[in-house]
Amino acid sequence: MRCITIVATLLALALPAAAAAPSGSEPNSAEAIQRWIANYRAKPDPAAVPGVVRALVKLGAFKDVETSGTQLGFIAGILGTNPARAEELVAKMLPLPDDAQWLVVRAIAYSGLPDWRSLLAKVADRLPARKVMIERTLAGKLPPRRGAPDHPHRCAVAVVEGGRQRREAHDRQHGEVHACGQRRARRRTARDSQARARASGEACGRDAR
Repeated sequence: MRCITIVATLLALALPAAAAAPSGSEPNSAEAIQRWIANYRAKPDPAAVPGVVRALVKLGAFKDVETSGTQLGFIAGILGTNPARAEELVAKMLPLPDDAQWLVVRAIAYSGLPDWRSLLAKVADRLPARKVMIERTLAGKLPPRRGAPDHPHRCAVAVVEGGRQRREAHDRQHGEVHACGQRRARRRTARDSQARARASGEACGRDAR
């Protein structure tokens, strides 16, 4: 009886800790996601991809369709290179906000999966904001991109390179603003010095008179 009590006590202590432990090792910051994607070829982990997608959605990565091509290609490549798990991976990405649902539609259509239409039809009910897009895609009015999906590693490099370029552009812009501010400050200092010199000269002239 005493042993049972001890075991029960240990379990009571262990269960909350297990519940508090993270459910996966998915990255949750922009920098961590870039590192994870860059290392994907060396350490592929398809099971973590849905978590990465959700993290990217929280960071607002898919609000602009025009600037999300590399992330889209990466996810489409993951689905295309894991056909046996594609439906499972897509299901775990959902639900998504209305402004991010287009991602799943395009990723499935661009995946290169032989049965991509069947998969898209299966998840259509979970993408209500993109009903028209799904209908047009399935009808061939918005045909998927030709050719095989991008390899995840190529897209990973593009994602990291894009992030680097954005940081460099920000740094250049910030440096230009900072330099402009310094020039303005120097001009103000020069004007103030000139004004003080004029005032001092005028005062000396009055004293001399």
